[in-house]
Amino acid sequence: MRLRHRLWNAAGLAVAAQLLRCQLHLFVLPALSTEYSAIQACHGQNASLNRMARAELEAVGRHVHCAAGRFYFDAVGSDGSEVVQALSAVRHVRSIRRIAISVELLPPVRSNPADPATFSAGQLAEAMDSFAHWEDVERDLRALNISVRSCCVVSRQFQQLARLVTADVAHELHRELALCLQRRFGWHPCGRGRSADLALHLHVEGCTLRVEVPLLQQQKAKLGGGFPHQGMHHVEAWAIARSLDVQPGETVLDPMCGKGTILAEAAVWWPRAIYVGCDADALQLENCRRNFEWLEQSVVLHQANTTQPGGTPLRDASVDKVVVAPPWDRQFGISGSLVAFYQQMLQEIFRVVRPGGSVVVFASRRVLPKLLEALNRSYASQAAVEAAASWRITAQRSFALTRATTGVILVLRFMPECSEASRCLSWEGRGAPEEGRELYEHWRQLRAQGFPRLEAAKPAGLAKVSSAKTKPALRLLLALLFCAGVVLGLRSRV
Repeated sequence: MRLRHRLWNAAGLAVAAQLLRCQLHLFVLPALSTEYSAIQACHGQNASLNRMARAELEAVGRHVHCAAGRFYFDAVGSDGSEVVQALSAVRHVRSIRRIAISVELLPPVRSNPADPATFSAGQLAEAMDSFAHWEDVERDLRALNISVRSCCVVSRQFQQLARLVTADVAHELHRELALCLQRRFGWHPCGRGRSADLALHLHVEGCTLRVEVPLLQQQKAKLGGGFPHQGMHHVEAWAIARSLDVQPGETVLDPMCGKGTILAEAAVWWPRAIYVGCDADALQLENCRRNFEWLEQSVVLHQANTTQPGGTPLRDASVDKVVVAPPWDRQFGISGSLVAFYQQMLQEIFRVVRPGGSVVVFASRRVLPKLLEALNRSYASQAAVEAAASWRITAQRSFALTRATTGVILVLRFMPECSEASRCLSWEGRGAPEEGRELYEHWRQLRAQGFPRLEAAKPAGLAKVSSAKTKPALRLLLALLFCAGVVLGLRSRV
């Protein structure tokens, strides 16, 4: 009798679960979707990078369309290796992802948004999993030789997801989807903050939920704007560094490097040079060091006042190229005369540059007259005047740094009397815009021409966990917490 009662209870629970699952499937429907998505490299549909990316995608894919900062498209062909090889030729996107799940969620209307949902996160995850295309995902991962043992599901759209379902379901959905993958593939689910071999992205767009698997990605440093301590915008920093014409093996000095944005941008594109930075502020040097550590590039840093005679800790004629963005007496104040400050800075720069080297100075149009006056004064102090040679401005490029500020790039070379300085930089090419937004887009497009092919997505997790060192204060705190736990455990036993 008891056995029969248990069987009836089990059958009733199974029927109820099946009815609830059928009810849930009435609100979770497969959505029309393409096979892949590509994350745009910059904002704005008409931005030069996005136009270049669309042309590349149309060459290797079908049904390309744009929505909410993404390109959606289908691949040409069915062989995984051929598809991945074609997609890796795309260069001007942040990443390319395989769309594993695309469903349209139409939850029942609740009279009160605070009321609990009629389904749990686990039931929603199972319903989404039933519409997945995991065979195609496995094919692409094999083609890229990506081995997966652990995974996690991440999203930056919690508010949108919570409005679509509930906050409780939104909190648990990521974990439940990871558990579905564990049951299907045996991938170990990783919690927040833990490193994983594969991070799947949960994307919300209206009533549509998509689970995307990253396949290919562009180098973050090439995309720009990812430094831990960002200073100047990466496009302007690249234009200044490009004017140096850095060659392999050369030594490049920034005597007032600050956060090192210009030096770091140069190291991204010309990594085989030797970079040296000086600054009087120890905190700025630390920020510069962290930026280069993020790049996994080496830099030699000195805390020094490079406006004093002999203040730069380098020998005479020991540097090939110098780039400097001196203060404008605005964000960083200067005591005394600005002309005298610039003159002392230039004399120290000219001391350490080798014959045949070059100097690139970045300033604002407001302080340009004082900088030119300081340059003229430094001419008179050079013994090379007798040889009819001196530091001459060979190029002077003005551009709109902000709406209220005009930036100026000066290229100086040691040479005899030369003709009037060029208003354009040698690398800009013919037909470069004079100024304005068109010039900025022209620089961005020239910079993007150096983007490499996409590479296989790297394991997700904390950035640079292996190379990051735990701070001493944090180690001490962890040790104290461990000791306190041991003491409390011993007292509870007593």
